[in-house]
This record gives sequence, C-alpha cells and structure tokens, in this order.
Amino acid sequence: MGTRRLTPIRASVVGYLNARPLWDALAEDDAFDVRTGVPSEVTSRLAAGEADVALVSSIELLRDGVRRISGACIASDGPVTSVLVALATAPGRVRRLAVDPSSRTSQRLAEIILRGYGAEPEVEEHDPATALQAGFDAALVIGDPAFAFAKKGYPVLDLASEWGKTTGLPFVFGVWAAPAEKSPGEVGILEDALDRARDRGLERIPEMARRAAASGLLSEAEARVYLTRRIRYRFGEREAAGLRAYLDAVRALPGEIRRR
Repeated sequence: MGTRRLTPIRASVVGYLNARPLWDALAEDDAFDVRTGVPSEVTSRLAAGEADVALVSSIELLRDGVRRISGACIASDGPVTSVLVALATAPGRVRRLAVDPSSRTSQRLAEIILRGYGAEPEVEEHDPATALQAGFDAALVIGDPAFAFAKKGYPVLDLASEWGKTTGLPFVFGVWAAPAEKSPGEVGILEDALDRARDRGLERIPEMARRAAASGLLSEAEARVYLTRRIRYRFGEREAAGLRAYLDAVRALPGEIRRR
C-alpha cells in the first residue's frame, strides 16, 4: 500500500466511538502501530515524540511544530449528541463551569458558547459526573460518557448545534496531525494511508454500530444515526472555515482554565 517500512508508523488515536471510522482499518495494518487514549493522552504522545501521527483535538493546531494533514476529520454540522454542557441554571447565569479534563477543544468551545449567552464563567477542570452536585452551575461532558449523562434529565446544550446556530458553520472536533518537520514525501504517504483508512472505516459503520450496541453504549439504530448523521469525516471548505473561526475565537478568549 506504499506505507510499508521496517518500523511501524506510530499512530495515536482517540478511543471514542466517533473516531473509530478513521482508524479501525489502521489497527489491522501491519504498517501501523495504533494506540488509543482520550484526547489529552493522544496530544501528549505527539508532543513527546511518541507518535508519528495523531488524531488530535483541533485546538492543538495552535501549538508550534504541529501541522494538520489528511482530508479526514471528526466534525459535526448540527447536533453531535456527544459534546454537551449540562446546566443547573440558565446559560446566561453560569458563573462556575466544570470542564472534562480530557479535551481542551471542547473546554474552550463550552466557554465560547456560554459567553455568547452573556455568561462570564470561571472555568475549572472537575469530574463532570459530580460537578453539579458539587455546586457548579454547568458541566461539560464529552465522548462516550455523554450518551449516558444525557439520560439523567438535566437541561443540556449540544455544543456543535450551538456553534452552528452562531456561525452557520460545521464544528471540527478532531484532525490528523503530524510534526511540522515531516517531509512532503512522508506527509503524502501518510495522507494517502489515512484517507484510505477513513473510506474503509465508513464502509464498516454497520459493524461498528453492532459493536456499540453489544457494549451497551447505544442501541444499534442510535449508533448508526450517530456515525452517519451526527459526525462528518471529510474535511472540506466549510469545515476549514469552521476550524479557522474556532481557532480565532479561542485566541480572543480571556483568562485561563484552572487545571487539576
């Protein structure tokens, strides 16, 4: 396939269901060594030189020495259902926002959306499962845990939907990235392999939906809808515009997130 070499290509990927179509085929390819993790772990591996390519949160493109590659991405053009802010008060009255520590992209998106309602929240990393009981006004829940949390009865904001209402653009949650110093030849090989893996992964969505149902995460029908209607996997002009708008909005945010 053009990617064979003596040492496998080290790929660090997000283990959530929404990312699976991008790397499922890579996990079966001897040319790749695939390791999964939450977004923060994936980013750390790339930064530490422990990965040749990584499926990173979009905000990581603000770091020096990182470049986006491939026409594959994780995006949503409307409700995403797996990136939510649970509310204990009205959005414009949120003063304390608890954010899941695993994704800096969603942390900042939550802040951007709440500020759009007029809130000026203090943002602190905290376990979202206990945040509202601990006195926070709102809590960010992302990834597979959001499916279960959404059934607890709290009012929620779907952040991709809110972003679309504000900007008219898709939101890009994740992209393939590699060290900026990679040669054009290396990048071209990686891009071809990653794009083909995405195309094969999209063909496997029925199988992935069955696996999700077997794990109890979602019903098979819900998983199919999620992977085919909620998530977009091709990076086009509108996704590029949405990504630029988000990175510009992050640069304009005041203050810092209180880290654990």
